Amino acid sequence: MSHDDPGLPGALADADFLVVLGPVSRSMVQAAPRLKFIQVQAAGYEGVDLQAAAARGIPVATVGGAGAASVAEHAVVLILSLFRRLPVADAAIRDGQWPQIQYFDEGVVRELAGATVGLVGFGHIGQAVGRIVRGFGAQVVYYRRTRLIEERERECGVRYLAFDDLLRTSDAVSVQVPLTDQTRGLIDARALGLMKPTAVLINVSRGDVMDEAALVDALASGRIGGAGLDVFHTEPLPPDSALRRLPNVVLTPHIGGAAVQAIERIFDAVFINLRRVAAGQPPLWPVERAED
Repeated sequence: MSHDDPGLPGALADADFLVVLGPVSRSMVQAAPRLKFIQVQAAGYEGVDLQAAAARGIPVATVGGAGAASVAEHAVVLILSLFRRLPVADAAIRDGQWPQIQYFDEGVVRELAGATVGLVGFGHIGQAVGRIVRGFGAQVVYYRRTRLIEERERECGVRYLAFDDLLRTSDAVSVQVPLTDQTRGLIDARALGLMKPTAVLINVSRGDVMDEAALVDALASGRIGGAGLDVFHTEPLPPDSALRRLPNVVLTPHIGGAAVQAIERIFDAVFINLRRVAAGQPPLWPVERAED
C-alpha cells in the first residue's frame, strides 16, 4: 500500500502491526490508535519518526543483517568494476572500438590484491565487505564510532583508523552507515579532499551520507579516481543529474539488497518479529541497538 493510497487512513486505524519499506510519519503513527509494532523491511530506519513511536511506547525494528551479504557483494562488485574499468571497456566495445592496447599502455587497471580497502561503518555490511575483500588479498582498515575490542579486530583481520587517516590511506573507500544526524553529509568536500587522487569511493548506504555536489566536483576535476553509487540524494536519479555524464562513475538503481536470497531472509526476519511481538516478546533487531 502506497502513501497516497486512499485506503491508507482506514488501514492504519485498524492496524496492530505496521510493516514498511518507506517513511512512517508522526501523522501515520497518530492515525493508528491500535499500533503495537513497526517493522522496517530493511536495515535503514531513517524514514521512521522514532520520537512519535517512542511517545506511544511502540517498538521499531529492522531486519538486522538479513540483506548484508547481498549489499556487501554489490559493494565489492562496484570496487572491482572501477578497478578494472569495466563500464568503460564495455561501452567502448559496444561503440565498435577495441581498446585493448590502451588498457595495457595506460596502466589504469588495478588488482584488489594488495590494495587497502577502507570501510566507513563496520556493522553487518561492513564486516561482510571486509571478509570478501580479504579473500582477494586486500588489506582492510575500518572506522566506526565505537572501536571494536582488539580480539574482535584480530578475528576480523582488520585494523582501526581514525576517519581522516582512513580516507588518506585507502585505495577504495566503502561507506555503509545508517543515515543519522551524525552521518548526514559525512562525505563532504573536506573528506573527499583527503582521499588519494587514484582512490575510488563506494556508497551502498544512503545518498544523503554524501554531499552529492561536492562528489560531482571531485569526480569531474580528478581529485578522486572514481565512484560506485547504489544510492542517491534523490531517487530515482534525475535525468539531468551530472553523475550520469561522468565516465568514472558506476551507477546502479539502489539494488544492493536485491539478491533473491536476501529477499527471502528479509521476509523470514519480518515474520519472526511479527510472531515474537504477537506472543508478547520483544522484537529482534530493535532500532536502539542498530550498529554503524
